Amino acid sequence: MVSLHRVAPHLVALGAIFWIGTPYAAENQTGECAPDAQSRIYGQLFSSDQDLRKRYNDLHAAHDEAQLARLVHEILEQDAKNQAILDRVVGKCGWPQSATFMNSNLEAAFFVIQHAPLDYMLRYRDRIEQSHAAGDIPQFVMQLFYDRLEYRKAEQKQAVPHG
Repeated sequence: MVSLHRVAPHLVALGAIFWIGTPYAAENQTGECAPDAQSRIYGQLFSSDQDLRKRYNDLHAAHDEAQLARLVHEILEQDAKNQAILDRVVGKCGWPQSATFMNSNLEAAFFVIQHAPLDYMLRYRDRIEQSHAAGDIPQFVMQLFYDRLEYRKAEQKQAVPHG
């Protein structure tokens, strides 16, 4: 066994930092925070968000008001579940990064936030704007976000639930 007195102090410090940091890094690259798990989670968020809205558009075209009303209720419930999942994943694993916006984890996060109530949108506004400033979210998508913010503010003034 090597005596610590014979090893340079800076090497001992670097070793300690590596040893202490390894469980943290391993924790963030396994489980929910592993890249493949992140892709799966965000893919499910995106699918559940968009699939219900596609069904809504199809029913809207068929003019089936009774089914539309039930589907709106289902969409609002799913949105709340998606928001809770996004909060948990971002809290544990950090904000999703993206080199390209389309078909990415960041895109899924964006849609969850875009379809949320005003207070939830405002909670994530800084992160959305930072991603836009970094070039990860296109300008036309940011305009959609700002338009939706204004719409939510108008809803709140009229005391109309979002949908």
